[in-house]
Amino acid sequence: MTATPIPPAAEPAQPKKSRTWLIILIVVLVLCCLCVGGVALLWNYGDQLLQLLGIA
Repeated sequence: MTATPIPPAAEPAQPKKSRTWLIILIVVLVLCCLCVGGVALLWNYGDQLLQLLGIA
């Protein structure tokens, strides 16, 4: 009779690390850069933009 080998006990699975914080951080940084760029454009070309729109 042949003995059936017993498989080794499975190691406990490590919880999958969440990278949600990294995605949120990247989105916030991109939005901040867009805001800074928008403010810079308005600072430099705000008067021309208002004239183009006929407001000033």
